[in-house]
Amino acid sequence: GESTPTKHQRKKARRLREVLRLRAPRFLTGVSLTLARSTLLDPPFAMGLSMAVVGVLASCVDRGPWPCLESGCPRSSVSCEDLGSACRAFFRDIWLSLPSADLEGRRVQDECSATCGLCSDPPASHCTLVSREVLMEAHEPSGTFEVQRLTFALPAGAHASGPTAHVKVRAPDSGGQRNRVRAYSMRLDSSNSSFTLTVKIYPGGPPHTRGTSAYLGGVAVGSQVHVPQTRALRWATEPTRASRVGLIAFGVGIAECMEPLEFLLAAGVEVRLVYGNRHERQILYRRELRELLQQYPSTFAVRHCLSRPDAPHEPDTEVESECVAGERATAGRANAGVVAEEFVGSWGDEGARTAYYVVVGTGRMEHAAWEWLAALGVSRRDNDLLQGVRWQPLVPHARGRNA
Repeated sequence: GESTPTKHQRKKARRLREVLRLRAPRFLTGVSLTLARSTLLDPPFAMGLSMAVVGVLASCVDRGPWPCLESGCPRSSVSCEDLGSACRAFFRDIWLSLPSADLEGRRVQDECSATCGLCSDPPASHCTLVSREVLMEAHEPSGTFEVQRLTFALPAGAHASGPTAHVKVRAPDSGGQRNRVRAYSMRLDSSNSSFTLTVKIYPGGPPHTRGTSAYLGGVAVGSQVHVPQTRALRWATEPTRASRVGLIAFGVGIAECMEPLEFLLAAGVEVRLVYGNRHERQILYRRELRELLQQYPSTFAVRHCLSRPDAPHEPDTEVESECVAGERATAGRANAGVVAEEFVGSWGDEGARTAYYVVVGTGRMEHAAWEWLAALGVSRRDNDLLQGVRWQPLVPHARGRNA
């Protein structure tokens, strides 16, 4: 007669079903899951028999490739356990959205080759580092970072466009840290054949040395870096219709503003920039900003907010600096008062409320800046000039083919 499965047997059966969902290709999944489900109703000897059969199937499948068996990707054998572990981390939303007994191999392949590249042989979305330029050296043994501008060549077939864009960079596993992926602002060259990243790199020990930025700081010129995805930032409205634009940038966030800034000024738009840094020596792209101030003296103005000026100053007071016409530097962090002074003070209440804005910094900084603007009656939904579209593979790939 039949016996009731023990708690241990139920747990083992559930674990088996989970393993099958991750390891078995489509033509084995249905049969294997049927056997696994039957273990909850069969006597113990039937459970053992079904698990033995499934174990043989799983051991065969484990030689790979998975989950792209029907598409032939990857060509070399990959352990299902390793590949499944990596895919789970990257595509947790896929596992939740797909029926448990019907893993779509091609869909998983497309996403995998677009993001982690483990299903690619080799991934096409590798970009070669062409040059490295140090924009700012680290001035202290600790607590201060170095800023580098890295230029990468785009691979054949790469899709990148827009006034500016973001890319994801994946660093190899290191120091027990896996799936190290970080998004950066990229700037395309005029021919769309290369792009630059402005990267802040901290010296010293963990956790900084284990980050993706530290990895980029150590990549040799001529080496390749995995850049799986890109996301273009599109104009929310025709730039020529935006008569006034306010920019708020923090630290290396100024890099994302440079190309839109040049475009807007060339289109005759009035632009005011509030740029926050700790020290004056940390101001990036100052030469380029001053060239724009000289070129557009009536439509461009810059205010530097220095939270740690070289000499003590009262907040929001002028800092002694070799500023050019249209440029000023004040002590203290960028704040609601500074934003109101720069935008309302220059454009009036209605002008500031109807202007468009671009805010670039860390998530916390951007959130704070939009709160300052909200106090002026500015709506992020209606007044954010640059809006991101969904992430796309850097190199579009056809179904059933390697990326």
